[in-house]
Amino acid sequence: MKIFGVVGSSESGKTRLIEKLVAEFKRRGRRTAVLKHCPHGFDLDVKGKDSARFFEAGAEGVGLASPDRAAFIHRRGGESDLALLAGEQFLRADIVFIEGGKGSRGYPKILVLAEGEPLGKDLGLEDVAAVVSAGKRAWNRRVFAPEEVSAMADFIERNESGPGSAASVTAEVDGADVPLNLFVQKVFEQVVLGLVTALKDIGPEPRRVVLTVTRSK
Repeated sequence: MKIFGVVGSSESGKTRLIEKLVAEFKRRGRRTAVLKHCPHGFDLDVKGKDSARFFEAGAEGVGLASPDRAAFIHRRGGESDLALLAGEQFLRADIVFIEGGKGSRGYPKILVLAEGEPLGKDLGLEDVAAVVSAGKRAWNRRVFAPEEVSAMADFIERNESGPGSAASVTAEVDGADVPLNLFVQKVFEQVVLGLVTALKDIGPEPRRVVLTVTRSK
């Protein structure tokens, strides 16, 4: 899984760009998902409907399911780690776009500038990997015109930074592959590496660790 942020002002064209990238990756046979950051809150349900009443009554989570789609609302205890949240919720996606979340860290971002919009301080943002701008400007980042969707998709596929391209952790139980979401992969990585690197003659940064547990009964 790759995770890529798309950030910019409210009228910069972030949503339209993500729409185009989703369509391009679908054409390429890639599965995509989108997480939209809503710092001012959101309402996915209709007040007075059963699911809204369950949530207002104090349920920790409420789900809605129909034959062709499903939605889930969970209570959260504050600002989320967007990359981990994306990994938890979109396990089957090849690429997850996070719209907004300018201040979030740990994954690469594309900064979208509206036509004529000044750069301001945004290029100093941590993790900005590329800029989308209608103007020809020289910066120390890769710059794409808004219509260069295919080239942007190539750039995203080649990018090797961020949590979706970090350590890959796989699990096999009794011969069957077990999918692990991003959060579980990170837990396994931290716990196993913490134990392994404490062993004698093991370097501080091993590149590959294979751990097999065979039970006698």
